[in-house]
Amino acid sequence: GFTKYAHELGLLTQIGTNAILLPKDFEKIESVDRYVIPLDGATPEIHNAVRFWRDKHHEIILNRLAKLSAAKKSTTVSTVITKKNLNHIRPIGEYLKNLDQNSQFLHAWHLYFFIPEGRGGAINKDELIISKDAYFAAVATISDLNLRFKIFRRLDMMNSKTVKFFSKDTSGLNSPRFIFFPIQP
Repeated sequence: GFTKYAHELGLLTQIGTNAILLPKDFEKIESVDRYVIPLDGATPEIHNAVRFWRDKHHEIILNRLAKLSAAKKSTTVSTVITKKNLNHIRPIGEYLKNLDQNSQFLHAWHLYFFIPEGRGGAINKDELIISKDAYFAAVATISDLNLRFKIFRRLDMMNSKTVKFFSKDTSGLNSPRFIFFPIQP
């Protein structure tokens, strides 16, 4: 598949996923270097309220994180901070710290400032939007947790200085070293 080919080329293969359709034994796929998994609430009620696949998404995420931890597969967790989960950032941080304690599989935790765009963002703006001060206050609640993994504050995902987004176009001489493929192990 695509990840095997990319891995053979020496590229870092990272799959950003909502974790719903991952194949059986996904955590054992050697050609995937890292997974990026969302966790938007410490409880199913809060997490599922901001996800499109609301029925059991929180349960699926916790299951996937447990498998990745057991396999010691490098993982990044992403959280979009909204009005609904403002008080859940510290409990999520405590959960991640505990989960990572033995396996040290977590690479990073990205804390995104909610931007009211895209699928459902503009429609739910009033219900989800927070001020930048509220965002920074929520992030500050984890400052004393001494998390082993990296924490990234992401005010604007598309204009971040530390995250690069590349197209699939590899035809030019100045092609990127990172190529995003559709999910297929």
